[in-house]
Amino acid sequence: FYLANVPPATDNTYLMVQTSTNAGSSYDTGGTAYKGQIFYTRGATSVGYSQSSSYTSGLLTWQQGTATGEEGGASGTLQIFGPHLSQYTRMMGSFAYVSSNASTALINSAVTRQVAEDVNAIRLLFLAGNIVSGTITAYGIKNS
Repeated sequence: FYLANVPPATDNTYLMVQTSTNAGSSYDTGGTAYKGQIFYTRGATSVGYSQSSSYTSGLLTWQQGTATGEEGGASGTLQIFGPHLSQYTRMMGSFAYVSSNASTALINSAVTRQVAEDVNAIRLLFLAGNIVSGTITAYGIKNS
């Protein structure tokens, strides 16, 4: 998935992912459904690392400001590995955005959906507020 200028409606929030095994009729939001790690750089010298415990969504960005207008929201990629397999699903993201302290932020995230089922739909959402605008494009990879 390629995201271009996807801003939240609410300050200081997080971009998250949820997965489905029933074509989006419902999404996995159990309290132990996702685990992940993030590494981020914010501003000139601020570097941080966070390891998440179990969550109801997979964490993709950290403390994203309301990037409306010229700030433009989050841009980056989300890769999903082996979604057709009945195993834990791994996801990897890389995003650039304006953080809650108005610094440019770069984040790399890794998420594991801890349910041994296939994934045939995803939902991108913010922890608080809606997605205001932007473009999200999905690309597939064909086995040869």
